[in-house]
Amino acid sequence: MVKIILIVLSLLFVSLSEAADQESWDLQRCIDHALENNLQMKRLKLDRSGSDLSYKAAKAAQYPSVSGSVGYSMSPEIGGKGESQSVSYSANARWTVFEGTAIRTDIKMKQLEIQKSEESVKAQEINLIQSITNAYLQVFYAKEALQSAIIARDASLVQRDRTKELLSVGSATKIDLTKMEASLATDEYNVVVSTNSLKQKQRVLNSLLELPVDTTIDLNFPDLSDTIHLEPIPEIQQIYSAALEKMPGVASSQLSKEIATLGIKKAMAGYFPSLSLSAGVSTGNDFETPFVDQVSDRVNLRIGASLSIPIYDRRQTKTNLEKAKISAKQAELALMEEQKSLLEEVQDVYYNAEAARSKLMAAQVQYQKSLQSYELAQEQFKLGLINSTDLLIEKNAWLVSLREHLESKINALMTMQMINIYMGIPVRI
Repeated sequence: MVKIILIVLSLLFVSLSEAADQESWDLQRCIDHALENNLQMKRLKLDRSGSDLSYKAAKAAQYPSVSGSVGYSMSPEIGGKGESQSVSYSANARWTVFEGTAIRTDIKMKQLEIQKSEESVKAQEINLIQSITNAYLQVFYAKEALQSAIIARDASLVQRDRTKELLSVGSATKIDLTKMEASLATDEYNVVVSTNSLKQKQRVLNSLLELPVDTTIDLNFPDLSDTIHLEPIPEIQQIYSAALEKMPGVASSQLSKEIATLGIKKAMAGYFPSLSLSAGVSTGNDFETPFVDQVSDRVNLRIGASLSIPIYDRRQTKTNLEKAKISAKQAELALMEEQKSLLEEVQDVYYNAEAARSKLMAAQVQYQKSLQSYELAQEQFKLGLINSTDLLIEKNAWLVSLREHLESKINALMTMQMINIYMGIPVRI
């Protein structure tokens, strides 16, 4: 009895585990999973950790360095009567008090480098969100396209069977039946193509999610209405102003400019003198003199100060300063280029959204009209009022409008999500 209970519990556990694995994935879950598991994200986070370590090392340069040493020596005495042994101990400290603000400037630069690495992580997050959103919608489109292909195939099957009935009573010809069978074969082929396309789109999404090749996830897609995409589109300036604050590319370029400006200050420190303080203590003992006597007699203390004044360094400091100024100008130009590039991207996203909305409205009207015409043609064909050629013309027009309507819905949704991303608004479908 106990064994039976254990078996039942084990099966229940497996069932629950499989149910958890088959839990539906919406877009937000896909994004969250990708942000946590993407390999490039992990690498950039390690880069950020490296920047943290560089900052800590730069701060530690403000403090004295301390070292200690222990030495042992053995010397044979002349005549081979014996040997002398001695041990020495020392401790030394050195502190750079002033180095033309180079140390403090380097700390500020390293701190900005941390912020820059964080912006790199944010940039990758945005790129990943864009890629996941696009891949998710592509799977959605492929799934809807497959459903449309199946509907067309089923309709062709009914029409083929109806043509056989009409042929048996003399209301259709063998040519009509041949056309219907050819249309059915085409629709069956389209189902196969759409199935393969869906699998390929799912593999792309799995790759972005860093999922194993053989993993199957149950994607949850929203029920999109025809008017959900027709919400007002913000003006270009509104999108651009938000993008300047939210997009990490501009922030990263601004940080690069600030780092380059500090680089000038760091290079100028080479013209200033540097002051260092040092101190040390040492002692030693041999094995013949009592240790207490040696400690009192052989302890050496040393305190010193060193002032280094640059006189001529073969133009090294001047060259470093000129290079730093060039880097600062390059960083400023890079910031301007980034702002210009961002404006162009915003303009593209805005006009794409407007075009997608206009296309959706037109495609919606076209689809409704072609659907009505096709449904009417089907009724007429059943009654024998039109032949197979007229029916296939209406059917093909309906299929074209169906694909265009579906494509326009997905495209309109994607362009609106792109605007949200540039404005720092969370992706939502």
